[in-house]
Amino acid sequence: MVNKEEGRGTRTLFEQYFGLAEQFVSSALIIGPNGQAILTIAGNPQAISYVSNGAAAVALKRGVPIKILALDGVSATRANVQNGTYRLCRPLNFVTALPAQGLAK
Repeated sequence: MVNKEEGRGTRTLFEQYFGLAEQFVSSALIIGPNGQAILTIAGNPQAISYVSNGAAAVALKRGVPIKILALDGVSATRANVQNGTYRLCRPLNFVTALPAQGLAK
């Protein structure tokens, strides 16, 4: 198991969704960013982890040998997240100090 470090949003979502708070095995490898987890998984066919859907999709397009697993038979696609059938997701908020301009808007 490749686990996220404490305090990362992805870990919190994963723990809450599956009811795993404080239940990860102590032998799990602790990593930080999604890219680090993806490269660790790609280098070890016996490893499993959780990362953002977008990061995994980009890695697959670049030819990184990983597999995105379905949840309750639902593929983790952007369309399934948007239509609510893939339920393991969280909202992201964009904030600015001033009214949004340009691309931020």
